[in-house]
Amino acid sequence: DTGTIGSAAPAPATAPAEAANPARRSAPEIDDRYPFEEPPLDVDAFGTTRGRPLPDRPRDRDPWPGAKRRRRRHGRIGPRLRLEPPEPLTQALAATLPGLETELRARPTSRTLHERLVRTALAAGDPRAKAYAEAWVEADPDHRGAVEALADALVLAGDPSAARVRAGGFDAEPFRRDDHVRMAEVFGRHGDFERACSHLRAAVSIDPNVEASWTRLVGCLVRSGRPDRARAVLAEALARPSLTHGSWARDRALRAALEDLQAALAAGAATWDPYAPGLASGALVVRWQGATEPAVEIVLTGDDGRLDGTAWPERTRVHRAQGAPVLAAKRPRRPGFVDVVNPPDRPVSGTVEIRLWSRVQTHPVDLPPHGRTRLAHLRR
Repeated sequence: DTGTIGSAAPAPATAPAEAANPARRSAPEIDDRYPFEEPPLDVDAFGTTRGRPLPDRPRDRDPWPGAKRRRRRHGRIGPRLRLEPPEPLTQALAATLPGLETELRARPTSRTLHERLVRTALAAGDPRAKAYAEAWVEADPDHRGAVEALADALVLAGDPSAARVRAGGFDAEPFRRDDHVRMAEVFGRHGDFERACSHLRAAVSIDPNVEASWTRLVGCLVRSGRPDRARAVLAEALARPSLTHGSWARDRALRAALEDLQAALAAGAATWDPYAPGLASGALVVRWQGATEPAVEIVLTGDDGRLDGTAWPERTRVHRAQGAPVLAAKRPRRPGFVDVVNPPDRPVSGTVEIRLWSRVQTHPVDLPPHGRTRLAHLRR
């Protein structure tokens, strides 16, 4: 019977047990499911090997041809930084300044050229960086980047007013809580607890959900000699109907933490240390060693002219050991220079120890008032 179009073809004869139980198929049918060839398995009526070892699959063929595979490197990512002399790159950056000055004279209103000139001068350690930054602020007074560049130039020039100038740039973006906390720590390390408490009060107002901000504010008020004001701040916070928004459990936990802080304040145990807790640890540690306790600034000036360090720690931590600052970074990735600045009006002398991974360098330092020295270059 050849059949006609549309008629159903006769179904092949199949054993009722095999149709009801697909597991009783033969070994060649099981092997056809794989994209590679395998020797037939010694299976029983139920399609199992009953403890007999399976044959090894051939490894000379790729079962998924053309598929892309990601090769991941375990451990560190990217090249490590190493310590090099700072003179070659410093001279190369200084050689580009005349060309940037010529371009800026042709386009005096270009914000990009102003920033390139100032940041290149900062990276080169040129003393004209302060004048370049002042010209940029005069041309663009409402730009926060210009104010930050002027503050960085004042830091490298050893001017103690750098922190106040940097705080003046917060008017452009006043709702950045982390920057207020960082600015308070800078003022606290300089002993200016009045301005530090002002920035901590702003941080608490921006985000009252953070317990650490309340602890810092109360401790700062105590260190500034205003414990009555600290009690009033805590009483004001506890009197609010809600400290957080949308989470009664979080509000209850924060209220309990503030009550503990109130008990510590009554016992005289509430305080605040603007330095990072614990010992300095990390891949990079820069330590001042000397007989005196100077107020030196340890600065990491990036190759792009942006500063990090004790004056404005963005990716670093500032510790204190024997009255001297210690700068630490867990995993430094940005290349730059290690500078030491002496803002006070008296000369200082000592030793700076730079430890990067397992390599250690020691540099004797003699700085005049408002002096600066460049010790090493962190290079990839």
